[in-house]
Amino acid sequence: MQLQTLITSLLASVALATPVRRDVQGLYTLRLSTPYAPLDGLYLRALAPPVANATAGLALGVTPSAKGESIVVYPVENPSSGLAELHTPEGGAVALVGRKGLLDLASILGDPAAAPVPEGATIDWTSFKLGDVGAGPLGFAARAGRWVAFPTPAKNGEPPAWGVKFKDNAAVTTENYVQVTILYEPLKSE
Repeated sequence: MQLQTLITSLLASVALATPVRRDVQGLYTLRLSTPYAPLDGLYLRALAPPVANATAGLALGVTPSAKGESIVVYPVENPSSGLAELHTPEGGAVALVGRKGLLDLASILGDPAAAPVPEGATIDWTSFKLGDVGAGPLGFAARAGRWVAFPTPAKNGEPPAWGVKFKDNAAVTTENYVQVTILYEPLKSE
């Protein structure tokens, strides 16, 4: 009898300790929309190497010639901001990481609150703004600015990858970027 009570207690404590995500609204992919034809319609995916500003994440972007798995996210409402967090099924989250008004869009591995952030850098995964329910443009509510894509150096004769960043109105950068819109849309089952 005591063994049965102990097992029931253990199972109940595990069930109570397991977070239940009641606010998951479905799985989505992130796609670029831009007048620049080589990038228009491409889905965001993790690029290598890791983001220079945070050791726990992979930059998100597109590679026109490469086929790869696009990032999959699900929105969760942040209780303190009322805005969206974009979590990954693997247990991570999408965040903006960087300094001085130019922030890399990154896939953070694990809990973003525990991600190591170098001195002077910032990380924000709690301030995404979603458009219409089900699909629409992705916004960043913490700062005024816009989404841009910067080319990375080409390797081994391949076309360059394009890293997606958020450029706020105070950021000073080179002009070799393309302005983009990030669209989130339901994951298509195949």
